[in-house]
Amino acid sequence: LGSPKDHERNGCRLCKSDKYCEPHDYEYCCPCDWHRTEHDRQLSEVENNMKKKACSCEGFPFHEVIQEFLLNKDKLVKVIRYQRPDLLLFQRFTLEKMEWPNHYACEKLLVLLTRYDMIERKLGSRNSNQLQPIRIVKTRIRNGVHCFEIEWEK
Repeated sequence: LGSPKDHERNGCRLCKSDKYCEPHDYEYCCPCDWHRTEHDRQLSEVENNMKKKACSCEGFPFHEVIQEFLLNKDKLVKVIRYQRPDLLLFQRFTLEKMEWPNHYACEKLLVLLTRYDMIERKLGSRNSNQLQPIRIVKTRIRNGVHCFEIEWEK
């Protein structure tokens, strides 16, 4: 609808602006030819600026970065070895860094410790450091999943 100069001077009849195309809201994009070509021009200008900046960097293209994307990431580089969290170290750390009282830190770590110990027991490993279940206190439903509240002993 009109030449680009006419568009800049008199506005756009489609989006009913006085000067230039003014979007009605963030999502709105005027369907006129001028607006579409202006949008494309701005995108290609941004892309060209990025290309110029990248090419001006010493050592571009960076082969280390390219190789990182070409590697197959489906296989583990090394076997991940987990160890049981240390409650006392955790309590000291959280007290020093976040000023958590010991009972609060213990409460937060207890969920992880019980999970770790249950997995170890399932795999056949038993030792005196593991938490020992004493009894089922009650059955519960948590997030729609049936579970037990357990009393533990160390």
